[in-house]
Amino acid sequence: MSVDMSPFLWIAVLGGICGFGYGFFIGANDVANAFASSVSSKSVTLKQAVIIASIFEFSGAFFLGASVTGTIRSKIIDINLYIDEPELLMFGMFTSLLSAVIMLAIATRFGLPVSTTHDIVGCIMGFSIAAKGFDSVDWDVARKLFMSWVASPLISGCVAAFLFGMVKYFVMKTDNPYQRAYYTFPIVLTIGLGIDIFYILYKASSNFSGFSDKLELYWVLPTSFGIGLFAGILWIFVFGPCAKK
Repeated sequence: MSVDMSPFLWIAVLGGICGFGYGFFIGANDVANAFASSVSSKSVTLKQAVIIASIFEFSGAFFLGASVTGTIRSKIIDINLYIDEPELLMFGMFTSLLSAVIMLAIATRFGLPVSTTHDIVGCIMGFSIAAKGFDSVDWDVARKLFMSWVASPLISGCVAAFLFGMVKYFVMKTDNPYQRAYYTFPIVLTIGLGIDIFYILYKASSNFSGFSDKLELYWVLPTSFGIGLFAGILWIFVFGPCAKK
């Protein structure tokens, strides 16, 4: 069934404008959440944090954003219900985006750190329930999302407590914490960078047209941690001595 979409061009235009607004408030709220601890501890200045965040937020969205985008786009609600009414789906997605922008603007105005993912998911579910009823939502996917929202702060809190405890007792409470930190940093760098490269190679490879499937684990694992190890060695022999000076 062919539908003339030209009368709805205004939705695409306003949706694009709202997309820029959404990106702006993601930077003002969600991204600010990420570097707040680094700035407050004076590890980096606000200007440095913004530059670093702009690079790595873009990199994360480019390399790893496809799977999350796919979930939000087509797995939260039953898209098949809108096959004969694409204009309704278009308008619903536009209102979801507009509502998400308004919510983020209000939260940012009052200094409330919120999740942009929770924001847009709730908006999409709300529009679909209003348009097609509760059965239009895939509640199995929604349940997994709700569980992750509860579990992620608990798990991250436990991991943070464990890592801080390790740093506290094996680095900070030693006779020479500076020297211990100097030799511990390349280990942390190797592990952290190795995990990042692993996800980029293993998870993001299937998102690009040059790869028909995910790269094999036996190739990705040594490559990613090999790069991390190389970075750690560079710190020991190049950047570390410069930092001492």
